[in-house]
Parts: sequence; structure tokens; C-alpha cells
Amino acid sequence: DLSSAQPTALAVTKLLRLASLNWTGCAIDSAGAAALAGAPWLGHVRWLSLATNRLTSDGISLLARDGRLANLRHLDLSNNTLGVNALLALSGNPALRGLLSLNLSRPGPKLGRDQFHD
Repeated sequence: DLSSAQPTALAVTKLLRLASLNWTGCAIDSAGAAALAGAPWLGHVRWLSLATNRLTSDGISLLARDGRLANLRHLDLSNNTLGVNALLALSGNPALRGLLSLNLSRPGPKLGRDQFHD
């Protein structure tokens, strides 16, 4: 569970040059997303998984608007709460044009328009 201070502590570390970060199932919430968005090393990351966390549309939108994501090739946001604003932020960021894979899936029945939040 990284929902408390751990994401913030890792995000402010200036000595990292991560190429890959897997925070799948770590209970990351919008505060963790904000810490990650402020990480000085975020622009070096090429593979990022934040699947199966507690991310909301606000947290995903904050990350998705970051202009330093030009090196990102694989992004997994599956099993989080997506919303229209998050989808617009993802599709509207020119830095994300280099993505080779984007996973926004959720298990269960097909999602209808009324199941997106914002």
C-alpha cells in the first residue's frame, strides 16, 4: 500500500532516472498521482503502470496533462476510475503522441456512457 507518504518520498528523489515504473495495485490515489506528476525524473519514464489503484479522473487528468511525457511508450491505467476529463486530457496531450500502448480496460460488463464520471 503506497497510499500514504511513499509515493511522495519517491517522487521527490532527484537522483533517479527510471525508465520503467510499475505501481500496479499499490493503492495510489490522486495525491499519489500529484506527487508523481511533480517527480523530476518523470520525463525519463518509458513504461508506466498505475493499474488497479485508487486513481480518479482528477488524478489521471493531472498526470495526463504533463508535458514531460514525450518519452512514454507504454501506459497502463486499467482498473481505475476514468472519466471524460481524463480521456480528454489523455487525447489532448501532444507529448503522448509517441505512445505505443495504452491500457484503459476494466473487468466486468461493457461500460456505457453513463458509467463514466465527471
